[in-house]
Amino acid sequence: MNGALSWLAHPEALLPLGLAWLCLAAGLALAHRRGERGLAALIGGNPGRADRSIRDLLVLGALGLVTIAWLGPTLGHRTTRVPASGLDVVLLLDVSRSMEAPDVAPDRMARARRLARGVLARLGEGDRAALAVFAGRGELLTPLTADKGALAEMLPALDTELLRDTGSRGAAGLLAVLPAFDRSGLRPRLLLVVSDGEVGVIPAAVRERMVEAELRVVTALLGTERGSRLPDHGRYLRDREGREVVSQREVGRFAELVEATGGRIFLADEWGEIDFSALIGEVRRDAVPDAEGMIERRVPVPWFGLPAALALVLLALEAWPAAWLRRRHPGARPRRGVVPSGLATRVGARAALVTLGAGLAIVPLSSRTEPDLRETLEARLAAEGPDAGLLIALGVARVRAGASQEAEHAFRAAAMTARRPELAALAWFDLGVLALESGRLEEARDAFFDATTASGGDRSLDREVKFNLEWTLAALRSRENPPSPPPPSSSEREEEPKESREPADGDPEAAEPEPSPEMRTGEEAREREGPTGAPDADAETPPPTLDAEKAEQWLENLDDDVRSALETRFEKDPVRRDGPRW
Repeated sequence: MNGALSWLAHPEALLPLGLAWLCLAAGLALAHRRGERGLAALIGGNPGRADRSIRDLLVLGALGLVTIAWLGPTLGHRTTRVPASGLDVVLLLDVSRSMEAPDVAPDRMARARRLARGVLARLGEGDRAALAVFAGRGELLTPLTADKGALAEMLPALDTELLRDTGSRGAAGLLAVLPAFDRSGLRPRLLLVVSDGEVGVIPAAVRERMVEAELRVVTALLGTERGSRLPDHGRYLRDREGREVVSQREVGRFAELVEATGGRIFLADEWGEIDFSALIGEVRRDAVPDAEGMIERRVPVPWFGLPAALALVLLALEAWPAAWLRRRHPGARPRRGVVPSGLATRVGARAALVTLGAGLAIVPLSSRTEPDLRETLEARLAAEGPDAGLLIALGVARVRAGASQEAEHAFRAAAMTARRPELAALAWFDLGVLALESGRLEEARDAFFDATTASGGDRSLDREVKFNLEWTLAALRSRENPPSPPPPSSSEREEEPKESREPADGDPEAAEPEPSPEMRTGEEAREREGPTGAPDADAETPPPTLDAEKAEQWLENLDDDVRSALETRFEKDPVRRDGPRW
């Protein structure tokens, strides 16, 4: 699998990005299905899906190409010169049970720690290092760091009891070190394996992973060819058949891996010594700069630009039908000329400005009868899919046929699907006119506001929208605040017949004589004073009067909290939300 994806810079992201692409595809299909149902309910028929499948495929293909570009496809490698910035090296130590063999004094594990300490001491100032171990499994102990001294302090803790699984699987250790390296960086990458070679089989897939990561593998093999028995609590370790276990150094396990990655194998002598200078030279081979401070690096050649360009082409093709429609009918501009019956009585002398968007140049209305026109437009919508111009023409045809409710559906569908702002403005404008015709002033106001925001630069239409909006707002204000009737004049009150003011017979209240001015004055005083001459409890007590000095002191001590005052006011007198909905 990894070999097949070696042309990708980030093959690990293929699965999540592929799942994301499938989710987007499913969401797009579901959105189109719901939109088709909603649009069919608006226009009263099948909206058509002739070119929808092609458009969906183009969009999904563009998303797929963008996904491929995101994965970082590469096309071979090239050699380039970059400034020398140091080396990234991981020291992978074998901590399996066979490293306890004493064929090199004191044992192989002690020699491995000593060798690792010497390598860390000889690394350059800009080099970074990390520690990893393996036995039955592999473990990356530290990330890459420039603090080689801290890594050296960790070496005494590395022994054969570090991992519970005391087997020896070198492939697990090789895979464990891969996350330590930054594949996007230009620093040379090296893996130094310190082992006795008894690491089991290294599969070809693991070798391919090392090559893909551009990781050069150098091995230092400890032990001797004759081998040694393994101590086990004062005795020697035996196998299941009771025979003593003898551990020998093996060279062939790493041979193919080292050759495939361009590395080298170093063998210890019978005393456990390795040509240390040659080992350090091999470790830092790719990090040695030339006279100009540059090194040569083999880097992959990216070609993400090709899938990205193809994605743009597919998106352009997806938008091509609408562009082709505009070029085919360059005169497709909204024209006005149909006034709904009864509307002139509402808007007065300037009612001619309140008009419906009549035929578009793409649909010659005057050459067809109304039933034929409606059928023709519905058939074109079913064949070509939603089109704002056709929906507006269908709405006008339905208005002429007296189907105002169906006309509103068509105009609303046009406003929702219009890609050109002038068509969206015209559709909202027609919706407002129909709402005015039926007396729905609030809906008309909202539609005219939407037409204003969607204006496409048609000054004539903008003027009509503005006039209708102003008229609608004025009508709403007059309906909310009707004028009160004027009070009767004094001459009308004098001309009122006396008999109308005379009390009727049998009316006890009317039989009472009208009190004299003196009586009215006394009664008013008693009403103000309350019973027994006391002040009325319900009467408002006038506030105390402060002189200028006290008033100034009171104002200085007043704590002005504007925010709290505003919040309190809004709680008591909330702002009305009866304005237009945008």
